[in-house]
Amino acid sequence: MSILKKRSFAAIVLVLVILIFTPIGVSGAMSHFADRAEKVFYGEKDINYQLENRYKNSALLISTTNTYPELAQKTDALRAAADALYDAQTIRDKNTANIELQDAVEKLCAAAINCSAFASDQQKLEDLSYYRNNIDSAQWVINNSEYNSLVDEYYSARRSFPANLFTIFISDKNAPVYFNS
Repeated sequence: MSILKKRSFAAIVLVLVILIFTPIGVSGAMSHFADRAEKVFYGEKDINYQLENRYKNSALLISTTNTYPELAQKTDALRAAADALYDAQTIRDKNTANIELQDAVEKLCAAAINCSAFASDQQKLEDLSYYRNNIDSAQWVINNSEYNSLVDEYYSARRSFPANLFTIFISDKNAPVYFNS
């Protein structure tokens, strides 16, 4: 029983408690940051909502250009990119698909404007402009979302003490990813 009364034993117990519970606390805090970012991503009117908006307007853009054989290849590329966005399950996959969608939209719109048959139809040009503006507006909301600042907070917290001591124990599996345009 005298061992329980020694200061050295108390110091050893204290160190063990710190070594065991600090990584658990750090891991919990990192999970909290990641969860906050994910809730914002899937929140009402935030990134996921805007991605759905981009998908729907891409479909309308496709319907505007799909009757022009000169635009078939670019229209098919946009359709594939839109389908990839629709099928994406993770934030990382949605980010990749969104970048591909943006590239396909830009290429199709440029080709449509340069297509004489398409450019001669004023209503088609107005529709193209309207859908492109909707797609770009949704991207603007995405770019100005709170999500990326929450990802910044996550990585900032991860680099600070005591989290930086335990980063080798913290899984990157659930770490939020930046959503780029």
